[in-house]
Amino acid sequence: MSEKKQLTRRAFLASTAALGAMAALTGCAAQETLEEAPAGQPGVDAGQVEVRHAWCQMCGPAKTACSTLCYIKDGRWVNVEGNPEAGNNWGRGSRTLCAKGNSAMQILYDPARITYPMKRVGEKGEGKFERCTWEEALDAISTKLKELKEQYGPESYGVLSPQAYQVLWTLGRRFPERAR
Repeated sequence: MSEKKQLTRRAFLASTAALGAMAALTGCAAQETLEEAPAGQPGVDAGQVEVRHAWCQMCGPAKTACSTLCYIKDGRWVNVEGNPEAGNNWGRGSRTLCAKGNSAMQILYDPARITYPMKRVGEKGEGKFERCTWEEALDAISTKLKELKEQYGPESYGVLSPQAYQVLWTLGRRFPERAR
């Protein structure tokens, strides 16, 4: 059995950067349930829209996830608020959500949101990036993960993210064959 090398600070930072890139790419994934549209205004007249019940997943899939009411107009998400009938939304009768829940629409519709993968083309810190394909991005990440696994062993990296469930789901769906 071969000896595993010690994990250096440089290798740790490189692996954290690779995992950070993976976490960032999950935020670029296409939304399957809602079309992109400019965010609407709070307080939309409920008579004009369809109200759908949903569980806020911003903090992860937990039994304590907040119950939300999502307002959909012409197939587009225009408002979100806490479900006043749910007891886990800052108290029964409240339509309040936490900052993460309230920012869900901004995360989806923000015009500055990066919706495609990018790779660095300049020196680190220069801020020079160019658009690349999903295949290129996934191949680069899986290649780096393979290198880290071969050099330090599979226990040398892990996923740390407030939305780890989404990262792990993406890894389980996209990387099994690439990272072997």
